[in-house]
Amino acid sequence: MDDETTVSNQTEIPALFIRTRKAILRRRRCGQVFTPEGHGIALSGLTAEQISAFESDPTLIVEECSFPADPDEDE
Repeated sequence: MDDETTVSNQTEIPALFIRTRKAILRRRRCGQVFTPEGHGIALSGLTAEQISAFESDPTLIVEECSFPADPDEDE
């Protein structure tokens, strides 16, 4: 992933995709609710402490990902 300094220059926004392990139906952490389906959160919206809390939680699966910076114009 590129470490761009401004969103306007980025083609991709770095993020984390976080979900619970299959046996855990729901988990609350740092003001977020996670399920086995999971959802992504932009890294720019998280503090270092939140990232550490997610990564150290044994009930969560945390993966690095990215999202397109520009919305799809076809929608």
